[in-house]
Amino acid sequence: HGVVNSFHQLLGSRLLLGLGEGGCFPGAAKTVSEWFHLKQRGFANGVAIGGAAIGAVISPPLTIYLSASYGWRWSFVIPGLIGVVWVIIWLLLPKPPKVETSAGDPHPTSPKAIPFLSILKNRNALIFIIIRFLLDPVVYFIMFWVPKYLNEERSVSFERIGELFWIPFLALGISNIMGGWFSDKLVAANFSVNKARKTVMGIAAALTLTVPFITSVSTAEMAVGLMALFMFAHGFWITNYITAIGDVFGNRGTATVVGLSGTAGTLSSLLINPMIGLIVENYSYSPLWLVAGFLYPLAFILFVIFIPKIKLLPMAA
Repeated sequence: HGVVNSFHQLLGSRLLLGLGEGGCFPGAAKTVSEWFHLKQRGFANGVAIGGAAIGAVISPPLTIYLSASYGWRWSFVIPGLIGVVWVIIWLLLPKPPKVETSAGDPHPTSPKAIPFLSILKNRNALIFIIIRFLLDPVVYFIMFWVPKYLNEERSVSFERIGELFWIPFLALGISNIMGGWFSDKLVAANFSVNKARKTVMGIAAALTLTVPFITSVSTAEMAVGLMALFMFAHGFWITNYITAIGDVFGNRGTATVVGLSGTAGTLSSLLINPMIGLIVENYSYSPLWLVAGFLYPLAFILFVIFIPKIKLLPMAA
């Protein structure tokens, strides 16, 4: 990015960045499955996912500082060099130890992956994929449409939006970590993995029911507060959702299922985004906030019905 000289070069760089970025969370989920005991995985996933959310809060002012101080090219070059150093350190780390997946069974360090077609035919995998297909458009709506909503519907200046809109993402980063920690504490307190993950996800789904009230609160600050509560709930949800995938598919299928579910969420968002524009143009934002508030409870009901028990599948053992 730092050496491009044309729009097409920039576009190509963005494409390559996206291709590389796509492997981040599947790889992180698999790494957590390899490195951490069953009772520690929620917190470990929370740190991995929460780091990305907190980074989204910290990076804009740092990027502006680098651009203002050294020029826009260095705002790409310096983070890129830091990434190279990180990769070298990562590759020098020792191989993961054997950890327990369930009931004292050692997790092999280099298991053979579950065949891709077997995962596509598995009901549990399909449910995880469907859930991301349903829910990711809500998160993308918050990320990309809220500044427009605050400006058009709440008459908030873009400067004021910049002062407020980091708050939901900070809430997300904190709750990613808290949600994983809370889930692990429940497991340590002799909750089953199934009960622990679903308890936290159920609390998260209940909190999202406050989202429709965004249209009725009197101030923009209160609206952003409810958005922060939603992102807090999403942090609880997504950490335990990804951890549950690891609980079910173990070392052999976690990365594949996380990758497939992420792809489903992105495709869903691409399909839904034009519809959001039509709804906003012809009606208002109110139907969108209403739907956003009920999708997580719906997804939780589907999850409980079709995955009645979170446990390691025989195909993943």
